[in-house]
Formats: sequence, C-alpha cells, structure tokens
Amino acid sequence: MDDPDEPSFPPATIERAGWLIRRFLLPQACDFYAAVPGSTALRTRDIAGWLLTKVLERFVASDLVAGIWACRHLSAKELNDAVDPLVTGGWLEPEEPFPTNRAWRLHPLVRPHFAARADAERTFRAERRELFRRMRTAAA
Repeated sequence: MDDPDEPSFPPATIERAGWLIRRFLLPQACDFYAAVPGSTALRTRDIAGWLLTKVLERFVASDLVAGIWACRHLSAKELNDAVDPLVTGGWLEPEEPFPTNRAWRLHPLVRPHFAARADAERTFRAERRELFRRMRTAAA
C-alpha cells in the first residue's frame, strides 16, 4: 500500500474473498473444532439453547444437570466452566464468586434479543423429541 506502483487486487475480488471466508470457511472451521473430542462448543450451544427455550430467569446447578443431557455427571467446577463463556458473554450473572457459585441469573435482554433463535431452537427440540419418539416406537 505504501508503493503506488505495486499491483493491487480489485475491490470486487476482495469482497468475494471476504464473503467466502465469512460464509463458508469460518462456519466450517467452527463446526470442525466443535466436533473435536473434548471441545466444549456443543455443550455451550446446548446450554444456550436451554436458556432460550426455558422460562427460568434464575436457575441453579441442579437445573442444568436435570435439563441438559450434556451437563449430566458434571462436577460443580465443570458446570461453572461450562457456563463461563455465557457469563463472559454477558448472558448470565453468577450469584456468587467462582468456583463456589451454584446459581445464575439470565440477563433480561437475552431472550428478546435472540427471539428468532429461540423459536428455531424450540422447533429443533420438538423435531428431535418426535424423532426419538418414533425411534422408540419402531424399536418396540
């Protein structure tokens, strides 16, 4: 950029490359790394979906364990670690300092902001329940 004689890329090429990166490469990379054993991305996504579809404004660790399959059998520290991305992102406010916290409050603006995502999550969960119901019926 400092040398005006150096060739540069046309703006349209840069725009197409940006589109390719944002719409294809980054989502693919996120999905790939989420599927790596030991990744917590899917667990965080499950917790976020549960928060969006449930009416609880305040919940405790036992609610997480009972309501989210991915959180069953987690220790108190592991639960705190699992919700930490949502605390850091401003979704949740812990009632006590880490690592002794066992209760959180959902920020009041999360559900209104993610209303469309909550609807999609409800539909996804209903479809998944129906699929599991059909599988049980077919196996019987």
